[in-house]
Amino acid sequence: MSVFHFRDFSVVQEQSPLKVGTDALLLGASVQIASEKPHILDVGTGTGVIALILASRFANATIEALEPNLQAFTEAQSNFLASDFYARLSIKQARVENFETPQKFDLVVSNPPYFIDDLKSNKESLNDAKHLSKDTFNRFLQACLHLLSPEGVLWLILPKDIALHTMEDFWQKGIFLQQKIRFHSNSKKQDVRWVLAFSRAELVSKEAEFVIRNLDGTYHQDYIGHVGYLHAKAL
Repeated sequence: MSVFHFRDFSVVQEQSPLKVGTDALLLGASVQIASEKPHILDVGTGTGVIALILASRFANATIEALEPNLQAFTEAQSNFLASDFYARLSIKQARVENFETPQKFDLVVSNPPYFIDDLKSNKESLNDAKHLSKDTFNRFLQACLHLLSPEGVLWLILPKDIALHTMEDFWQKGIFLQQKIRFHSNSKKQDVRWVLAFSRAELVSKEAEFVIRNLDGTYHQDYIGHVGYLHAKAL
């Protein structure tokens, strides 16, 4: 059985096309919440790892998750039920574009498919999880924004080039950057992932920068301080 153990929960990842990866941990550890009892939506939850991270970090949060892939949906549901946070977690098998609810969310979070109009693999389930056309990606983001409360915040993790396009597109639509966190694989490499937070409030945005690994492959102190507490074993 393929299981990823965290400090406060475990994630079975046998059936989901996408396994637990660094991106999910970076996003889950970066999210900040102002509301005392936030209602959160995790879009494209996969194994459920981001929803579980947020449930472990924010004891008063109620978290709904969406996952269109049947295998991932089933696995995430099992992971939720096996956790200590199951009473605050729920999941629906649905695409965000088709998700209808009168409830608006304080926070929407997603590690979305970010290969835009790119070469695809020969595995259909992996293509669905990682690839989108430009138009589909734009509809995906608009659906996420539609589900935000007026003061809500959208948190995403994206490659630098997609992040820049998203920031520009959102700015033109009156959606403003609240926070940007740039992550480098190591000190010699350019930032490979950006965590971004957006809202309708035009505030002064904050920026931070972290290194994930040392040049010898061990975890950098930046990563240990930012994410290390989530791991089951000390880094």
